[in-house]
Amino acid sequence: MRDSQESLASLVKQSLCEACNVDPATVEGHTSLVDLGMDSFSLTAVVTYVETSFEREFCADDVLEFLQAETLTDLIGRFARALEQAKETT
Repeated sequence: MRDSQESLASLVKQSLCEACNVDPATVEGHTSLVDLGMDSFSLTAVVTYVETSFEREFCADDVLEFLQAETLTDLIGRFARALEQAKETT
């Protein structure tokens, strides 16, 4: 489980940095998503990348939940919970 959490964290960080055109070396878990320039368009890119990588689709409610995240760590946690809930319903 820890490996998949680390994999998710790395994946979210990398895709977010690409979507926001930010150097991943400058981003920490406590980094504000607003400071990174995350908006609905960059979040859509991250969501699509995670969906493709984990072969899961997120519902609109999940995406709205992701938009509530304030930091990278918060966003990763919200993705982890949504993926866990998706596992439980399959």
